[in-house]
Amino acid sequence: MRPQGRHLAHGAEATHRHPALVLCAAVLTGLCVVGLTGLAFLGHLDDLAAPYASTTSPRQHADGAGSGTSAIAGSAASVAPGTVPTSHADDAAWLDLVRSPITGLGVPERTRCDLPAPDPTGSTPALEQRLTVLTSCLDRAWQGPVQRAGLEFSPVAVRVLDPAQTSPGQCEQAETVVPAAYCEADRTIYVSPAAARQDAEVPDIGDLLLVAAVTHEYGHHLQSLTGLAGAVHAYTADHPEAEPELTRRLESMATCLGASTHGLLDGSPQVTQGFYEHMVDAETYRPDPAHGSGATQARWARAGYDDPGVTGRCATFSAPDELVA
Repeated sequence: MRPQGRHLAHGAEATHRHPALVLCAAVLTGLCVVGLTGLAFLGHLDDLAAPYASTTSPRQHADGAGSGTSAIAGSAASVAPGTVPTSHADDAAWLDLVRSPITGLGVPERTRCDLPAPDPTGSTPALEQRLTVLTSCLDRAWQGPVQRAGLEFSPVAVRVLDPAQTSPGQCEQAETVVPAAYCEADRTIYVSPAAARQDAEVPDIGDLLLVAAVTHEYGHHLQSLTGLAGAVHAYTADHPEAEPELTRRLESMATCLGASTHGLLDGSPQVTQGFYEHMVDAETYRPDPAHGSGATQARWARAGYDDPGVTGRCATFSAPDELVA
């Protein structure tokens, strides 16, 4: 199955409704989970630049399942981790998916993360330096919860792709025109030079887009560390017809985990209220088979942003079908 990028509203309709961005995506294929993230600058967030404040502090939660009461349209917040959706009630193998430790990780502390200033030339070394700072922050946030869950932690690597070169361990990815991709085989987030250009051309919004893209890919890293990605591989081998649904549930979870992680970060760049409102708007997204409807994509982004660090809010494999449609 070839990777498919996230399809979002675009053109005159998107410009009329929204002042910013398109977001990130990823699909599972073979030995790697590949995230394809489309970034586009549609306007300015100046009119909605108030700091974003999550509705629930992660410190209010005693465990990974969380006990927050965020009101989320479509009831993503009410999904109980570890339960089996009705559509899979008689499917014993589905239990390996819903029982993944990923939805029970302890809640990380808020993490200070100040990225170096963008290089106006968009150079590859400067971008790699900024991304290394970012992924180090993400590792610092999640290492404790992963290890306290009794799991082995491995930091994520990050590389900027050189379109003129290929090397082993890149999951056969030739999709260098897309900004970001996670490869499970070598636990590396690959970023294309397009991200450097975006960052240099629109540094303020480009920063938020870059962080959103990388945190989405880091969600796939968490899926790998907690064994969920492996369980999905095993399930798909026995049930190949289920791959579209599995991909959609993985993607919805990565969207939620990415937003949840993004919301944990203090420092620069800081999530703005305008950025948050755009990310949780269904009309930001165009539907596609890998990621579901616009409502689905926005629903899980909201679940993550509204409860930073609470992975239990991202229990997409326990969600009824209509919440991941």
